[in-house]
Amino acid sequence: MCDPEVTFYIKRAEDDEGVVWKRKKDTQRFLAARNGDHLSCPFQCDLCIFRLLRKTEPDDESASDRLLLACIRRANLDAFWSREKRTVEGNFNAMKRARANSAVVGLDGGYPRPGPFPFEDVCGYEVAIQMLLGSKKPGKNDATYTQFDTIRKYRSSYFSAWQVGQAARGTLLVSTDEKGTFSRMGSCPTQSLWFAKFMQGCRMRMGQLVIQDKAISVELLLAVLEVVDGRVRDADTLSTKAWWVSVGTYLTVGFCLSLRGPEGFMLDLGALRKYLEKGRADAACPFVTIPLLGRFKGEEHHRQHLLFSVAETNSGFQPRKWLDALVGVRQQQGLTSGPAMCDDRGYVTDQATMNEAFRSCLEAIQEDAPELFPPDQKVSDFDIDRTLRRASDSRAKALGVSIDDINGIHRWTKVERAKGRKPAQSMSDHYADVEHLRPMFERYTRGL
Repeated sequence: MCDPEVTFYIKRAEDDEGVVWKRKKDTQRFLAARNGDHLSCPFQCDLCIFRLLRKTEPDDESASDRLLLACIRRANLDAFWSREKRTVEGNFNAMKRARANSAVVGLDGGYPRPGPFPFEDVCGYEVAIQMLLGSKKPGKNDATYTQFDTIRKYRSSYFSAWQVGQAARGTLLVSTDEKGTFSRMGSCPTQSLWFAKFMQGCRMRMGQLVIQDKAISVELLLAVLEVVDGRVRDADTLSTKAWWVSVGTYLTVGFCLSLRGPEGFMLDLGALRKYLEKGRADAACPFVTIPLLGRFKGEEHHRQHLLFSVAETNSGFQPRKWLDALVGVRQQQGLTSGPAMCDDRGYVTDQATMNEAFRSCLEAIQEDAPELFPPDQKVSDFDIDRTLRRASDSRAKALGVSIDDINGIHRWTKVERAKGRKPAQSMSDHYADVEHLRPMFERYTRGL
C-alpha cells in the first residue's frame, strides 16, 4: 500500500453543495482495485513501474522512493477508476462466461495475454506523477490542492516538447482529406491508452471546480459608473482624470458590446477619432462607431472591427459621453493614435490594473450602499475578464433580444480568432456587410 503520510484529494459526495443524497457508500472508491480491472486498463505493478523509471530497486528507508511508489499506486488506481465498478464487474463476468463457453469445445477463450511491456516508460507514468505531485500544492481556489484543469497542463507541455523533439527525426503524415489537412502518426507516451484512462480517472476523482465571474446587475454597474464619474471630477491631475475616463469608457463599452476582458483594450484611438462624428446627428437613432483593432484584416479590409452602439441606452448607459470624454482627454495628453486604453506614455493598460480599479469602485459602493449587492455576492465575485459579458448577455436574454442578434454581436470575435484565415461562420454571416448590420447593434444596445 501507499505510504500513509502521502494523501491525494478524493472527491466525495459531501464535497458538493446542497443536500447530500443518501446512498450506500463505497468506502473503497478510488482507493482499491477491483477484480477485472486488468481487462479494462493496461496494467503494470508498482514495483515494475518503479524499476523502469528509476532503474533501481526501491529503498524502504528513502522518503523519495516511498513517495514515488505512492504516486505510482495513485496513478494506477486513477486509471482503473476511469471505469465504474459495475462496468468492470460486467466486463469481467462476460469474460468468464466466454471462456467457459470456449472450454466446452476445447478452446481457451482466444483472449490475448497482456505484456510483456518494454523496459521504458511507454505509457506516460512520469508525466502522470508530475501531475499528481502538482495536485498536492495549494491552488488558487482551494488551499488544500490544485485543480485538475491546472495540473492537466503538464500533459500539454510534455506533448508539445515531444513533438519538437520528434521533428528532427522526420514525421510520418497521413492525409485525411483533399484540403491539405494531415494527421501525424507518433508514439508519445501521453497519447497512450493507459494515460487516457489515467486522465479520465484523475478527473473523476478530483472533480472540476469552476468558479465563474458573476454577472453584475444594471443598477450596480450604473452605481460603479457614478463613482467613476465622481473620481473624474475630483481628479487633480490630467493623468488621474485620463485614467478614470478610460475606466468609465472601458466599463461602458464592455457592457454595451458584450466584450470579454482583453477585448476592451483593443479600442483604437486613431480610428475612434476618425469615426467619432459619424452618427452623432442621426435623426432616427443617434449612434456611435466603436473600432476595435484587429491583428489581421477584418470586415471590408479595414484593420479595425467596426462595432456600433446607440448613443445612450434605455437604462442610462452613455457610450457617446464616455468616448467623447476619452478622445478629449487623450487630445490634451497629445495622444491621437494607438491604443485608446493606455497610460501616459501610450502603452496599453494591463488587465490587472483595470480590474483593480473596477473592484475599488465596487468596494466603495459596498461600504456606502451594500443593498445593491445581492446577499450571496461579494466584490471578489466580479472580474472584468467575464463579468461585463455575462451581464450584457444575461440582460439581453432577459429583455427578449433574439439569439440571432446576440450571436451577431459576437460575430467579430470569429474573424479575430481566425488569425488571418477564413473564419468558420454561416453563409449569411459571411456575406453580411458590417455597415448594414448597424440596426442589429442598435436593437441589442438600445435595451441594455
